[in-house]
Amino acid sequence: GDRAQHLAAIVLEELEWDTKLLGIKCARVTPIASPLRRPENFMQADREMIAELVAELRERNIQLADCKISTTDLFLVRAFEEAGFHMVDMLVTMSMDAGRIREAITRHQARIEVLSELETRIDGKVIVRPLQVRDLPSMLKLALEAFSDTAEIKDRFFLEPSIDHARACDLFQEWFRNAVRKQQSSEGEVLIAELDGEACGFVTMNGPTKETGYWQDSLNAILPEARGKGIFRALVLGSIHYVAMRNGALLTRTQISTKRVINTWLHTGADLSESFFTLHFTP
Repeated sequence: GDRAQHLAAIVLEELEWDTKLLGIKCARVTPIASPLRRPENFMQADREMIAELVAELRERNIQLADCKISTTDLFLVRAFEEAGFHMVDMLVTMSMDAGRIREAITRHQARIEVLSELETRIDGKVIVRPLQVRDLPSMLKLALEAFSDTAEIKDRFFLEPSIDHARACDLFQEWFRNAVRKQQSSEGEVLIAELDGEACGFVTMNGPTKETGYWQDSLNAILPEARGKGIFRALVLGSIHYVAMRNGALLTRTQISTKRVINTWLHTGADLSESFFTLHFTP
């Protein structure tokens, strides 16, 4: 008709990696808005499109579908919830362009001691450096155990009864292994925080691609006994310095749902660039 529809399309993509690790059929749902969208034009046709999506999910026997929708798009969030999706977290994207990276390094210069091109000492106590072979056993163990403590970290994979707890833990360990592979192929980096000579935490970063052009902090974890000692802040500052040394145009940390992590990035000097709700469909 004459009025623009709120949605132009919905893309459904089955996720082979998630399916293999979690043991249930997984998919990603991506709503694509019409460039002419207006909330007042949210029509029954859009609800019908979402209903068709749900029918397709059931027909394909998808047991977990995730969908990210901007927090400004509440009409769309409501429509997906009416169709049977449920909200599991709110994610924010923090970003630093080259200018903000320089500002952050200048502002925190007294905290950052450059030991070499690859190593820094933060706050006079935490060394941040690339992962070495000797770190692998303890950091693989940390990647497995850090996210299994659901009293501390309530990740969305642990919220669903259909997902086996042990498999959800395995997913994060495999995530870490993938990051190590990217480090070995020069497609990313794994930085280690070392306190008193012992590795106590990590941050994994995906390197820039032709599509993105930015570094992306994808996973991090701290040993329980090292939490509350400024370790994560040291990893953030070490990451910023590392990217700056490689002429990174942008450092982005995506999918943060933990308030303390968000606050650390804000206090370091990052900008809040966008936010999303994550919704799950579990028939």
